[in-house]
Amino acid sequence: HMGQNAAWRRARACPCRDGYSGAARPDCAQCRGKGWQWSAETAVHLALTGAQRQRQWAQMGMYEAGDVVITLPGDDAAYAIGPMDRLVLTDSSDAFSTTLVRGVDDTAWPVLVVRLERVFYLNAQQQAVECALPPLTGRTATWPASPAVVPPAGQRYSVTGRKRPEYFVWGDLVQTRHHHDGLNLPRHVVLRRFDLFGR
Repeated sequence: HMGQNAAWRRARACPCRDGYSGAARPDCAQCRGKGWQWSAETAVHLALTGAQRQRQWAQMGMYEAGDVVITLPGDDAAYAIGPMDRLVLTDSSDAFSTTLVRGVDDTAWPVLVVRLERVFYLNAQQQAVECALPPLTGRTATWPASPAVVPPAGQRYSVTGRKRPEYFVWGDLVQTRHHHDGLNLPRHVVLRRFDLFGR
């Protein structure tokens, strides 16, 4: 029973990608310029590898800060994950802080927010104005009605809290081993923070 629960989403190439360069259309309404679409979530269970395997990946020279190596047993639903698939560690949370513009780019809040801790903006005198914390339903924030303090329309504001860490599959950590009568031997898979997707 050791490991972490996760939500897995299968990646599929978006049809907007150019057949020659592979580049996605930046104005694509389906993939939003990422070149990939993802399926609905499937609940899976993952085993995080030990420090020795992590060091092996780092020594290969392709390591990025935040990379994680996981082990997938042959009988796990996630054994079939492939490149660019997305995984959310649903037992963990990370701190985040970002800025949004009220009514412009805050129609889709940071994915997987666990809780909000502070929301504020700077007024014309460059003073911090503390705001009421909006209840979240999925990726939608519902701002409280007056007299609660909320960012004015078009105002840039800061939001701080905690969210679930999300990764994408960077690739297999290949190792040559003898197979045992065709059984699915455990795979070691490298996950990279989704914030770095496409960079």
